[in-house]
Amino acid sequence: MLAALVVVFAAFAPQGEKAPDPLAEARAVVAAAEQKHGADSIEAAEALVKLWNQMAVRGQVEELLPIAERVLAIREAKLPPGHQRTAIALSNLATVRMQMHEPRLAAPLLERAREMLAKAPPSRAMLGVLGNLGVCKNLLGEILVAEDLLQQAVEYGRQHAPDHPLFAQALQNLAAIEMRLGAVEQARILVQETLAVLQKAEPDGPRLAHATYGFGLVLLTAGRLDDAEPLLRRGLELRTKHLGADHKGVGDVEQSLAILARQRGDLAAAQMHAERSVGAVRGAMRAWERENRRMMVARVLTEQGEHQAAAELADAAVRAARATGADDERLCLLLGTHGQVLAAAGRVEAAEASLRAVLAVGAKLGVTSDKVSWEARSLLARCRYQVGDAPGAVALLTENLGVADTFLDRTLPALSDHDRLAVLTHLRSDFERFLGWTHAAPGLLSVDSVYAQVLAWKGKVARGQLDQHAVARTDAEGVARLRRLQEIAGEIAIGRAEPGLLAEQDRLQAIVASTMPARTIADVGALRKVLAAEEVLVDIVRGQRGTQATFDAFLVTREGVTRVDLGPVEPIERAVASHLQLVARADRKGAGTLLEPVGRAARALVWDPLRAAIAGKKQIRLSPDHVLAMLPFETLPGERKGTFLVEEVAISYLQDAADLLRARPQTGTERVVAFGDIAYGGPALTALAMRGVPRPFAPLPATALELESLRTLAGTRETVLVSGAAATEARLRDAIATASVLHLATHGFCGLEDGPGVLRAGIALAGANEAPQQDDGILTVDEAALLDLRACRLVVLSACQTGLGQPFAGESLLGLRRALRIAGAGATIASLWRVDDQATGALMADFYRELFGAGGSPAKALRAAQLHALARARAASGEGMPALWGAFVCDGDR
Repeated sequence: MLAALVVVFAAFAPQGEKAPDPLAEARAVVAAAEQKHGADSIEAAEALVKLWNQMAVRGQVEELLPIAERVLAIREAKLPPGHQRTAIALSNLATVRMQMHEPRLAAPLLERAREMLAKAPPSRAMLGVLGNLGVCKNLLGEILVAEDLLQQAVEYGRQHAPDHPLFAQALQNLAAIEMRLGAVEQARILVQETLAVLQKAEPDGPRLAHATYGFGLVLLTAGRLDDAEPLLRRGLELRTKHLGADHKGVGDVEQSLAILARQRGDLAAAQMHAERSVGAVRGAMRAWERENRRMMVARVLTEQGEHQAAAELADAAVRAARATGADDERLCLLLGTHGQVLAAAGRVEAAEASLRAVLAVGAKLGVTSDKVSWEARSLLARCRYQVGDAPGAVALLTENLGVADTFLDRTLPALSDHDRLAVLTHLRSDFERFLGWTHAAPGLLSVDSVYAQVLAWKGKVARGQLDQHAVARTDAEGVARLRRLQEIAGEIAIGRAEPGLLAEQDRLQAIVASTMPARTIADVGALRKVLAAEEVLVDIVRGQRGTQATFDAFLVTREGVTRVDLGPVEPIERAVASHLQLVARADRKGAGTLLEPVGRAARALVWDPLRAAIAGKKQIRLSPDHVLAMLPFETLPGERKGTFLVEEVAISYLQDAADLLRARPQTGTERVVAFGDIAYGGPALTALAMRGVPRPFAPLPATALELESLRTLAGTRETVLVSGAAATEARLRDAIATASVLHLATHGFCGLEDGPGVLRAGIALAGANEAPQQDDGILTVDEAALLDLRACRLVVLSACQTGLGQPFAGESLLGLRRALRIAGAGATIASLWRVDDQATGALMADFYRELFGAGGSPAKALRAAQLHALARARAASGEGMPALWGAFVCDGDR
């Protein structure tokens, strides 16, 4: 449906005065010119252009082709070589070829036109040619080439024709590309700009109708149904006014309204709109395109459970389309839906025939990685699995995973984090099925082969951003771009998300992405080699078996890889939530009685199944996934009643296993930078013992002692303490340049928002209670990810809830821990719940005593500090009180 945004009108010649019947008048003008000047005269060609324009508005494609060919022939014969009007004629003919679904014939025409116009002064003609060439490349499946061409067209339009409808057209077509790439927010910005241009250029023209519909389609794709519906209905009203109720363009809007109704679950309304879309047959609608619309009705019937009726309608649509003489290339979309409908009806063999035809078309066109081919291959795999061909099904999924992986490598770098995660969510379904099917039939692939796919997919987005930032920081211009992106993130955080600012953000992201290096895939063998004899890597990943989400664990040692089934996600999620609810409150005598049975239940699900495979290993490198990234495993009960897992094994956490292969920063003399006792501003507040209080942020007086203790424990190391009003965001950015250890003793917060990758989380710095100026005193997740922490081996967030985030399958938690890893920090220590001020100060003193005194790693130092705190709690109350020491976890530690 994204292709519906691509609307091509390439008429550059001025149109005449409107008459009661402009089409009839245009035909009369052509006849008069031919009679007076000759059928092959320039005058006849110009008259034919006016006739072409009238037909183009009405979508009469079949009649356009001979006119466009004739105009081109006359201009080539009568005008000097390379003339601008000849280039326009080439572009107009190419437009017709694209509307006839012949982009391969259109492309060379547009290349010729661009070559001619490149030698001429700037003109609107070049804007139209660049835009049409971008549309053509999109139709050919060369999506990144298309994006580049349309970006060129937009920049050309901004410079040479900022108020012209062709500029609006280029904006809208670029929006279609961004939609296809998953950059929905950028598409929204582009379509808004399109509307602004057209309100001036054509306030009551058909292009405004197209742009209004296009804006609604963007919002529909983004899942913003309530915002999309009024725009779609307004687009329907405008298109009906300008094109007529039975025009193809009106049917496009009806089809989008059908999709909206389907997503709302209103299948009756979906069927009504789908049937109306079939009724819009005039204009560029061909018989086989009408059958595509009819197939939408069949899909709705399938969702209503009327499989027999849906299959009969789908079969009839394919027969009718083939009767028109249309080949598989033109029927590609129809055949893909036909396969879906028949598969749902249980007619697997017939479904496979249609799906294989789709794949054959993709192979023929060289676009095997496009969305249609990917979905057809995925559904074909499910068909093969349904008939018992597990090897064939897994082979198809493996192929699809490779295709999707390549697509993601090409497209993710230029997207925002939110859009990256949205694209990943869409493509992840095959990966989860792959895990489920290889679990059900373990003999199909070796465990190493299955785990290789886990390595490729898990942490993909964060890992790519880390690499991208690292390359950008190799030159001064790249550093400046990242710094500007950070400033923009700060502006957006305080509500200044203006269209121009968002457009600048997108442009800078695209430039940074263009320098992305070739990805190096983590190798299973290499992972095994870096593990010490006493270590085991436990890599947990969410998969799917049937309709049930599950967890699998892959345990990697020097000796090999073992796969362990942890079972369904739902009971684990409930057990983890129950454990977290109690453990965060286990800071007083008697809490252990309530916590013990709940902790045992959680341990039985997430730890006991691993014990045999761990086989006595004492150092655990744990890479959890989804909700398990919120669980501090150390707080689970130990073997004996009243003990904890922290007493039995040493655990450090990884965002993904590839972290083990990443080079850590090498520092000479360590420099410790610590922020604390911060002046948040605003009215005087009573000091509170709990960190994590929402605005206004209360003072934290105990952090002053925490900083002084750190200075003492750092010994001869250079130590910089920043406090009071000096502890600003700007000071933090400056301080991290040479910091090897960064300690932030302050408030933290984590509040989830709707949508993947949309998260409000961060830490408070100086001025956080004041009205936002250039910096608002809040370091958000987006801003933190753009810090330069490559030289920093450790970041300690001595604050509440800094380790929390939004669970996201394959990316662990979306939050500060992940953001700091993207920024390049070697290791982070963060908390999973609100922590007691005094207890945290004592824990941090023990931690740094171990880190600086014994010279251990951060994970080992944190465990030692936790064991000291556990001993103190037992001495004081006879209970472990894990709320006082269990909140902090260490990510990364080599």
